[in-house]
Amino acid sequence: MTKTNAGRFFEDYRIGQVIDHAVPRTVGAGERALYHALYPARHALHSSDEFARACGLPQAPLDDLAAFHVIFGKTVPDVSLNAVANLGYAQGRWRAQVYAGDTLRSSSEVIGLKENSSRTSGVVYVRTRGTNQRGEIVMDYVRWVMVRKRDAEAAAPETVVPELKRALTVADLAIPAGLTFAKYDFAQAGEPHRLGDYAVGEVIDHVDGVTIEEAEHMMATRLWQNTAKVHFDATGLIVQWAGKRSDDCGPEWRGACQSVFLWRYGSSVVGGVGHSRDFGSERWGDPVAAGRDQGGCGRSEKCRGQVFAGSFA
Repeated sequence: MTKTNAGRFFEDYRIGQVIDHAVPRTVGAGERALYHALYPARHALHSSDEFARACGLPQAPLDDLAAFHVIFGKTVPDVSLNAVANLGYAQGRWRAQVYAGDTLRSSSEVIGLKENSSRTSGVVYVRTRGTNQRGEIVMDYVRWVMVRKRDAEAAAPETVVPELKRALTVADLAIPAGLTFAKYDFAQAGEPHRLGDYAVGEVIDHVDGVTIEEAEHMMATRLWQNTAKVHFDATGLIVQWAGKRSDDCGPEWRGACQSVFLWRYGSSVVGGVGHSRDFGSERWGDPVAAGRDQGGCGRSEKCRGQVFAGSFA
């Protein structure tokens, strides 16, 4: 009997199935500090306890995206360990603030299933809820993932595709209890603009850029307990940006080659977006096969027969 968790495959899911994810985690002030060290977070409400108290909150809450990552990371072993690709997120809501000292848990309900025509994979829709130590829902969202089948010949469950809102209304959103901007200090916030200063269609060029190093990426992956091998295992899939070479594609490929990515499996290049080209030891794959058939080199003969089977989890 193996004790290794191979993860769930498409045929292991059932509509209405509820999965309680391990492991509960208590977040502390260090979580906030490390998040600010990894990313250029500058929101005053999440940076200063005094600023947050002036706005009616008991202390500065954890950054919303940091709270999301804590909750999301717990779902990976149960939902997307065998993912081919993340396909989308919808109806995400932050429903309660997360503070240092809170303990977060996650659970997901399967709300949709649809086998792909290839019969080698299917799409799994889940609604994930994150709760704190008091059982309060701090956030929820819907996610759909393409997941491999263990056996292509296995019978597929009945197709159920959930109806999702195109957009949330104001009534769907939750305003933190006690929050007030009556004494909001715009100077201390570092942002003089108000709601009326913005217009639909306005384009804002954000001049500051930050390069995330590999070590920072791995640190964040471990911090949020994301077990997807593609994020931290050198033998897994690594995605590298290789520039734009749409001019290298013939007319029939040009639309698929606007952005060129190089996909590696360990030290071997497995596939990529772009025409079959040889850049020394780096081989390029077939964009249609890479997007349609869980990857693969398609008609490219320079990929050494290997199949792209990795993804973002």
